[in-house]
Amino acid sequence: MAILTYDEVKDKASTLRAMTSLDREEFETLAVVFGHVWDEQEEAAGKDASKGGRPPELRTLEQRLFFILF
Repeated sequence: MAILTYDEVKDKASTLRAMTSLDREEFETLAVVFGHVWDEQEEAAGKDASKGGRPPELRTLEQRLFFILF
């Protein structure tokens, strides 16, 4: 079973819109804001990736946002 990622659908306008209800420009604008909020929440929670733990499956902010919207 193949899992679609943002990188695979970002150039397919109809697929991206069907999965997220956003076009590429809207998604990328939202990703910038999402990134700032994500970083603020990580800092507020006192999380530090350098302190160990398992690496996240969704490594980029775009992957995280795509997953949340889908």
